[in-house]
Amino acid sequence: MKCVYVLMLFVIVESKFTNNVSEPEDIQSYPCTDANHIFLSPGVLSAGGYSRACLSRFHTAGAATLTLTLAAGGQQTTAVRELVAGDGGCIDIAVPQLPNTKAELIVNVNYPSTPCTWQQRSSVRISSASVLLVSSERARCRRGGALRVRVSALHADLTPRNAPVSSCRTT
Repeated sequence: MKCVYVLMLFVIVESKFTNNVSEPEDIQSYPCTDANHIFLSPGVLSAGGYSRACLSRFHTAGAATLTLTLAAGGQQTTAVRELVAGDGGCIDIAVPQLPNTKAELIVNVNYPSTPCTWQQRSSVRISSASVLLVSSERARCRRGGALRVRVSALHADLTPRNAPVSSCRTT
């Protein structure tokens, strides 16, 4: 029983002298955390056009500067927008004419009132600026039977594309 009392005394004395418990961060006063931001962007961007990305901020006490950078194939495109206090916002960025490449979308939010910057990176793909619509003649197909398909090429805004389709492979 004496060992238990000695052990409890030792634990109490040690906890008094070694106070290594850190204070929890107040996310209300420190805006540069992932809990204060939601970044929305498409996963596939259309080459040669513009794409829109949006940011929602939950720390709305001060103004911020939103910088969006698209890095693809050695090229960088940057768009900057000032965000007023109490709001997030959307920004349009020009997509380079580099179809079928992988790119990195980097968002920086700089808070001048609090010297910090929140940064997020996401991988995106740049696709060609056309959409292929493939429709079959029948809803059900039999194995070994003939299948007729119609392929229509559309621009990203769904207007008809007048150029021929270079290739279409079926499996």
